[in-house]
Amino acid sequence: MFKKMETQIKELKMKRFPADIIAFMLIALFANSFLQNAEAATCTSISRSTFGSGSVLTSSELNTQFNTVYNAANALDAGCLTIGTLESDALNTADFQPVLNSIQSGCKVSFSSATEVSISKCSASIGDNFLNKTTATVAAFGCTDCSAEAASTAFYVYIKTGSTGTTLTPLILTGAPNADGYDGSGNKVIGRFFNDNASNIDTYSIDQWAVNKFVPQDTGQIDLGPIVIDAVTTAPTSISYTANLTYAVRDNSHAFVSINIAEGNVLSSSGSGDYLFPLPSGVEFPETTFNTGANPHNKATEMYGPVYIQMLVTTTLHTGTGYIVPYDKDNYRIWIAVAVDDSPAISNPNEFLSNSSFTIGRFLTVKGSFKFLNNNWNY
Repeated sequence: MFKKMETQIKELKMKRFPADIIAFMLIALFANSFLQNAEAATCTSISRSTFGSGSVLTSSELNTQFNTVYNAANALDAGCLTIGTLESDALNTADFQPVLNSIQSGCKVSFSSATEVSISKCSASIGDNFLNKTTATVAAFGCTDCSAEAASTAFYVYIKTGSTGTTLTPLILTGAPNADGYDGSGNKVIGRFFNDNASNIDTYSIDQWAVNKFVPQDTGQIDLGPIVIDAVTTAPTSISYTANLTYAVRDNSHAFVSINIAEGNVLSSSGSGDYLFPLPSGVEFPETTFNTGANPHNKATEMYGPVYIQMLVTTTLHTGTGYIVPYDKDNYRIWIAVAVDDSPAISNPNEFLSNSSFTIGRFLTVKGSFKFLNNNWNY
């Protein structure tokens, strides 16, 4: 009889759950229920076995329950998450590449001074980091790792790689970005500007990468400095200019160039051969073939203009009309189409302006504007 009672007591003990097992099971079941209720539409649920009154919980069944919860927690779907903190380095850099590298809001580059631009408050992703700058940032020549300031040069404004949180480190570089907006060092471009002939940042030249990816747009008049007259054979040498100005206006994909050359009253050398006039820095002729010979009216070469030509000999003014004839992508000659008088001060019609019509002791003026499709905008 005593042996039978002992057996019954052992069976009763097996039917009782230890307190620690009961506590763990309650926590596990609560967690499972919580995960199923959060974003249930995309959350993969897990199941459990229900134990009735007097059931025996074996070690095998207990381990199965624990492993189910354990594996589900390790393979937690983001759809199961609620409000919390997800670190950026937890994201898959391949799948989340657009998020980690392409976000940009604000970050507008604007003119601040002749040597500085301002970057507006800025939210951006760059090189797997997130940036949120709530105040403006000044980018100036002389900054660490920036290119040296230079005249008649296009510069690009970048967010330096490594910028994160509330720290935006700007860069001003001459190197252009790749098509994705990054340069080879992982810096992210946000703007561009042109430093004019006097090494001043030109207000009209500022472009925004986020707006037009530096596709040409309209600008105001940009001062591109003086013209230095060359020649096919020997360049003339001038003693002085009373005016020597070049301006360009960007009209979408076209350049509108204005020239105003007023040569001093003497030349130290008149040179030889047809005179060559350079286009301002940053623009190029679109032609695929150029006129390096004569008689442009007999060729398919484009002509632009007209421009006004004036020559002073002693006290007599002589005037004529010329046209711009592209010589190569960067230079042009001036074809004299009409001479108002037959004075030798200006060549007869159908000749290029050259040493034969521009000699020592004469005062030369060339004024006018011409428009053409620009082949390569550099600002």
